[in-house]
Amino acid sequence: MGRGQPGVKAVVEAVCRDPEMRPLAGGRRILLDVELREPFKVSPAGAVRFNPSWASIRPAAALHLRHALELCLWLEIAGQDPSPEERAAASVLACRTAANYRRSRLAAEQEYMSAGSPEWLTRGLELLEAPGLRPSDRAKDLAGLAVDLMRLQDIETSPDEETIRRDWPGIQRRLEESWEISSPTEHLLTTGGDSRLRVDRTTGLNNYGCSPRPRPWAVTFASSTASSISDLAFGRAENTRRELMWAAWKGGLEGAFVESMSGLRGALEAIWSEAGEGKVILTNSGTDAEALALHIGLCAGPQPLVNLVVAPEETGSGVLLAASGRNFTSEAPDGGRLKKGALIQGLASDRVTVKTSPVSPDISRVELTADARRGTRGYSRPMPSVT
Repeated sequence: MGRGQPGVKAVVEAVCRDPEMRPLAGGRRILLDVELREPFKVSPAGAVRFNPSWASIRPAAALHLRHALELCLWLEIAGQDPSPEERAAASVLACRTAANYRRSRLAAEQEYMSAGSPEWLTRGLELLEAPGLRPSDRAKDLAGLAVDLMRLQDIETSPDEETIRRDWPGIQRRLEESWEISSPTEHLLTTGGDSRLRVDRTTGLNNYGCSPRPRPWAVTFASSTASSISDLAFGRAENTRRELMWAAWKGGLEGAFVESMSGLRGALEAIWSEAGEGKVILTNSGTDAEALALHIGLCAGPQPLVNLVVAPEETGSGVLLAASGRNFTSEAPDGGRLKKGALIQGLASDRVTVKTSPVSPDISRVELTADARRGTRGYSRPMPSVT
């Protein structure tokens, strides 16, 4: 190990301990190689050779390590002895995940993430993090990027540009099938919702002061949207992402997602089966659940409806609006604009009367347990081997 590498090794190990990186890095072998020209290379066996020059700045080390680990994962999904077409698709998908990882990080970190990176890789990350980009939009540029990205695979012979461009229609079809799932778990957790999930890039937190990444050092008392995800829940979410990645690679993402949600509903129904019959409906948040419950109640008949909200002081600020059939946010999940407080279109909100029942429990004797004070991790994986 050459001069300066002990410090670099400490940086890489610290990055691997990041809560969102642990599920990916656990058990991997990471080798520091001063003779490497690229930021990293991934071997067919799943080991990572990492250039120490790109690990001296922690944000840059995090970006390239995330990129390398995602490439390991996509190549594992491709199976033994992947074809040139599969290798090219895996390279682009891993780079897109790395691009979304960079886009979701703090603004102060993003400035340093591409420091000293090869120009071709910086251009590729910028291309792939463009909002709304589809594989068919910039086919020529993506094909050229795929050729460059093949340098990051530690194989004897990489497909040449002619081969990649000739096989591009097949590569593009594979990219289309996996495009939606080629993002980090922490990024996927904030998509498909409204402004309440939006993360401030200066703090890494949403309006509730919570994060889509685990924060084992923080104590959170809320639930649903107003709570940072736990290590245990994040690990489960990461496992689900991997299952969906496998399904997407085989062209079955939509069916796998439906099956996953059905399995979750079935598990919850089994827990409550002894309490009576019923159906489980999954919603984006507790406020959305309030609006949905109101809709179901209004469908029961044309009569007036009294909606009783218990402990409104303990709920989100939009619950009373949702309970009365009004828009509780100015942004719809599909990105459309809404007028907050206006009646929800299509809902017979004129038949609704909202009544509240405040609850004021005595919380003067509530004490934190030792586990709550220090933050319970609840999820762990073996650390990678960094040499």
